[in-house]
Amino acid sequence: MIAILVFSLLSFAQIESAHPHTRYMWMGDGHSVWSWCSLEVKRRTEKVSPEDNFRADYCMGYVEGILDSVKTLTKKEGKRLFCIPPNMPRYETIRELVRYLGEHPDKLGGQSGAVTVDALQASLPCK
Repeated sequence: MIAILVFSLLSFAQIESAHPHTRYMWMGDGHSVWSWCSLEVKRRTEKVSPEDNFRADYCMGYVEGILDSVKTLTKKEGKRLFCIPPNMPRYETIRELVRYLGEHPDKLGGQSGAVTVDALQASLPCK
């Protein structure tokens, strides 16, 4: 099942969006996750441009899709990859993701889905 998740995430990253902001900006790697999700953190404290607001929304949807996929697959397998506290708002989950990626720039070259899952495993481990 984990192999299906990884395949799905790799496939999703290859789909080119018709929206002009994503067609030329989302590269499907960890750099995209870090830069676009950093905008979600930034817009919590300061105003961002409409384009950056779109990118932050895209990050939220992207991460939510990964979380839903992982949750579904791990329920079937019984092994959790990471543990998000039940009352943690999604933007705080993204803040943890961005913090980890900022501290580990060597991880940014990987495929976006794999980088996201690895970062969440490292920053929100199950105890």
